[in-house]
Amino acid sequence: MLVFFVSKRYYYFMSYKAVILDLDGTAIANEESALPSERLINIIQKIKNQVQVCVATGRPLFNCREIIKKLQLTAPCIISGGTQILEPVSGKIIWEKLLSVEQIKAVLKIVKPFAYRIFFSDEKISVLAKDKLVTKPENILFIIRITREDTDFLIKALRKIPNIAAHEAPSWTPNRYCVHVTHQEATKQHALEILFERLKVKPDEVIGFGDAPNDIPIFQAVGYKVAMDNGSVELKKLADRVEPNEDNEGVARVLEEIFL
Repeated sequence: MLVFFVSKRYYYFMSYKAVILDLDGTAIANEESALPSERLINIIQKIKNQVQVCVATGRPLFNCREIIKKLQLTAPCIISGGTQILEPVSGKIIWEKLLSVEQIKAVLKIVKPFAYRIFFSDEKISVLAKDKLVTKPENILFIIRITREDTDFLIKALRKIPNIAAHEAPSWTPNRYCVHVTHQEATKQHALEILFERLKVKPDEVIGFGDAPNDIPIFQAVGYKVAMDNGSVELKKLADRVEPNEDNEGVARVLEEIFL
């Protein structure tokens, strides 16, 4: 769709073909049980014949299936922090990149001295890192409910492990944070590059929405970047536009403005 987009400083004339939505803190509230608003659902139904709408979320399948169903998405979606691509109609995983057993053990060695809980994308119950028995490769490891100081320390330490990516993400616990650990070639950016090939779109034909440091890979992959003002300073510095999102309707407002 050809769009004239007016900002305070620039006029954009662009044929946008895809929209990439982060979920928590962006398309929905940052709550475990949050669901998209009726306004956003209705807008997506109105525009998805013009533009392909996809999710790129850190949530594993069991925790985002209902949200994707509510949005009635048909284009492939990135889940589990960029480690999997889901075909939402069939429910099949059409691409996946795993952490090796050796990489997981190296991660747990760093986390074990801390009293933080971890889980993998196919697990609904978290355990202490010291109690986790590693038996097979996994796509993503979640370290949850971390303090600010420990988050910074853990990310720096984890990134020293060969071929590991570690990104900060919002926590559903107030004043706490999470760290998503994936293979270095399984961030949202890498998954988007594969997704764009499937969708037959170029990066400058894509709008990306995000709010947190784990959305930086989205911004590295798309042409136009929209950050939520409730998000991280680091992400907002990379954005082409920062949208107020106090009522969790920032995405809906931007989609209405650009496409409707």
